[in-house]
Amino acid sequence: MNITEQILELFQEIGKPTVDGKFGEKEEAITAWLDKENIKHEYIPGIGLIVNKQKNPKNIVVSHMDLIKPFQKRFEKNEVFVLDKPYIQGALDNTITNAVALLALKNSDMKTELVLTEGEESGLIGMTNYLEKFKDKAISCMFINLDVTNEGFGYACSVEYDRPVFEILKSIQISLSEIQSFYTHRRFCDDTDAINAAGANGFSYCLPTEGVIHSFKNRALLNSIEPYFLGLESLMKELSLPEERTTIDPWKLEDYLSVEMISEKEKLPPIYHDLTAFIAEKSHRNIKALNMIEMFLTKSFLNKHLFTKEDLDKITLSEEETNDLLETLIDEGIVEKIENNFKFN
Repeated sequence: MNITEQILELFQEIGKPTVDGKFGEKEEAITAWLDKENIKHEYIPGIGLIVNKQKNPKNIVVSHMDLIKPFQKRFEKNEVFVLDKPYIQGALDNTITNAVALLALKNSDMKTELVLTEGEESGLIGMTNYLEKFKDKAISCMFINLDVTNEGFGYACSVEYDRPVFEILKSIQISLSEIQSFYTHRRFCDDTDAINAAGANGFSYCLPTEGVIHSFKNRALLNSIEPYFLGLESLMKELSLPEERTTIDPWKLEDYLSVEMISEKEKLPPIYHDLTAFIAEKSHRNIKALNMIEMFLTKSFLNKHLFTKEDLDKITLSEEETNDLLETLIDEGIVEKIENNFKFN
């Protein structure tokens, strides 16, 4: 069988229902495959499956294995996907990347740890718990989060990097030089949010699809699956956390792909780390209109704009939410109040 056929076979094999916090049918199917391949694994309720656990991994691949309810029902009836060439259509989110990750790990040098999280769809629970339990390892490692996306359809992969570090971006670019890759700073809520909130380093490496992701009509190009897999193999082999890390403007992500070095004035100051970590943390507190708030605050920071309480009132859903946001920003030393305005330190 070729690579695509192997991935689809495993996708079908592990396409089973699962319940967060319980070792269910999907976990049984995955661990049966791992046992057959002699790959060590551990199930931790509230986190998920940790595969090939490492003390000091080169990198950590993440792929959430929980399912939305419509996919649960489909899997109960053994309805996983259908082939409608040139497409694969079905419950792609996120079992297809589970299969890709497992096969890539099997073919690797086994220096990568794989975390198949639960609870992503219900609030990033598994990834958050993993980061709390293994914080020392997490902050010194590079995370590659696998998911499906509506970005970059027609490309082999979508690199969704909203907290970009120049040295890591260039390493990703070199690793993926052999496949058609789409790069964007846009990223919808996924396990990378928990990684950012913990102060760790990561990005989302996604399989491009079209159609509503949380529906059985979601589809990907069959000819994108093999290069997506090969790209992950390359990332696992080459990517590690560099000692020097220069934070860059996410809105200029594509511009940085064409340069080999950046000037001092383009480097963002350390306070930017505090701001982005703060925004990621707020997402776990279910602050409403988070994407609009993130866009407003980061653009205000990057452009050195003053802003007012009234500016935030237009985005948040209540005065209480605005006051909470401003109070935390001031307490964290991220902004200071000057008369009726606020400015970033």
